[in-house]
Amino acid sequence: MDAVAWSEIVRNWAIVLGGALGLGLAFWRGMAASRQARASRDQAQVQRREHATELFNRAVEQLSDERLEVRLSAVYTLEAVTRDFGEFSLPTIRVLQAYLTERTSEHHEGELSADLAAITEILVHASHHPSS
Repeated sequence: MDAVAWSEIVRNWAIVLGGALGLGLAFWRGMAASRQARASRDQAQVQRREHATELFNRAVEQLSDERLEVRLSAVYTLEAVTRDFGEFSLPTIRVLQAYLTERTSEHHEGELSADLAAITEILVHASHHPSS
């Protein structure tokens, strides 16, 4: 074989090896990007749950406030938590039911306050639309 034929063979093998190396690197980078995306998604889920927990806890604390507007804001925050964070639906409904029970036992006569009326409306809606 002459030098030209050998250089063709070497060149062709170099192209094949370079292509294989390129495919290997592309696969490795794809796997690394996939792991990074999964880690980012998991971190976002953790942050979302922490945010929901913080909203829930703050709103529950505000239910005991003396000011009606603060309690009403807490009720509507809990409604939003129920709607936006499905895993908090049952605990939120139970908190609202307990709050309603406690507060209505304290008020034997007259109309419900705005916060209790809002809770009643939310609970009625939840019983008719359990998935929303």
